[in-house]
Amino acid sequence: MTHTPLFAAFSPKFVRAARLVGLVSALVVGGCASRPRQHRAAWARKPAAGRPATCPDHPVDVWGDGTPGPNDLRCSYEGTAGGQLIQLRGIVSEAAEGQALGQGLEKQRVEVLRVKDGVPTGDPLGTATTDAQGRFSLGVVLRPGTYVVRVITVGPGSQPVERWVEIASGTRSVPDVDLVVPH
Repeated sequence: MTHTPLFAAFSPKFVRAARLVGLVSALVVGGCASRPRQHRAAWARKPAAGRPATCPDHPVDVWGDGTPGPNDLRCSYEGTAGGQLIQLRGIVSEAAEGQALGQGLEKQRVEVLRVKDGVPTGDPLGTATTDAQGRFSLGVVLRPGTYVVRVITVGPGSQPVERWVEIASGTRSVPDVDLVVPH
């Protein structure tokens, strides 16, 4: 039994056409790859039919607690509804005598609270847990104002350790929110 090549079963016209199609497709693909593509996309920047008369311009505090959140209602195409995403970073360490730095404490709960009339109030706006070196990083949506970063220590008679932080308009990050826990 003799074997014939694949193209031998087809007519010579078919074989030439198949080779031509392969050559043309190679040229088209190669030609398109050398030319930069122009991307065009249209993004909605304002409502197509205008703003509804019943929709407020500013965030509406759904829960009435003055705390910004994702449930705040608005009709704006601007950033977040209740404030700016702020990154708070720091270290929770144990107080050390005679040393510049104390030991970092792991698995400590850190929380952020709003300050109203000079007193931390409400539920925590955000929480984090420290890593093995005592570091924490926390992203919270906050309005400009005063907030408390607090670490809750475990033990008999232990008091929370707090650090007050002032958030100004345009603040994106607050580094070095360090908290030192007494022995």
